Amino acid sequence: MAGKLKLNPWKEIWLRPRETIRAIVNFNPKYRFLVLSFIYGLPLALNFAQSGSLTETVPLWSILLASAVIAPFVGALGICVCALLLFWTGKWIGGAGNFPKIRAAVSWSNVPNIVTIALWGVLVGIFGSQAFLSTFADTVFVGYQAGVIFIVFLLESIVSVWGFIILLRALGEVQGFSIWRALLNVIIPLLLIVIVIWLAGWVISSTHIIVK
Repeated sequence: MAGKLKLNPWKEIWLRPRETIRAIVNFNPKYRFLVLSFIYGLPLALNFAQSGSLTETVPLWSILLASAVIAPFVGALGICVCALLLFWTGKWIGGAGNFPKIRAAVSWSNVPNIVTIALWGVLVGIFGSQAFLSTFADTVFVGYQAGVIFIVFLLESIVSVWGFIILLRALGEVQGFSIWRALLNVIIPLLLIVIVIWLAGWVISSTHIIVK
């Protein structure tokens, strides 16, 4: 830890990601990691609950409580896996960042998830248990509910894009990359994951054919 963090990273990361992540890693790369893990993990837990239509079998309050409890663990795991892949593949294209710095960049790029959590609050407040049905996104709403859904999905799209831009800028700073090389650093592990999934599917289908 060196010096003192003289800026408010929660505010500055939105418009000055390079300067903000530079200040954070110089101060402490682990700064607010658990809080950021929660912010990253909670929407993941809520999305999982929705995809599984959990309100068909368990009460709403238990879904919210369980999501809040597991969020830091899910978030920390997700951040660390992403950071490890970016660290590993970044070395192939000359990345200079170490794992703690890259993990900090990934962590702080998820600050916009605060908006996502607030949007989940809006959905739960208006739609209740219905928000945790897998068919929720395909449901046709009318009146003010349709307007709420439109605004929520619009804001979520904007937040997702902005978070990705923050990631590229922050990753570029810790890796010593331009934004385009940072984009390549993100694309490479995504391609590897797609290839692995495709190979796994090919092996499974080939095995099924042989068994037949």
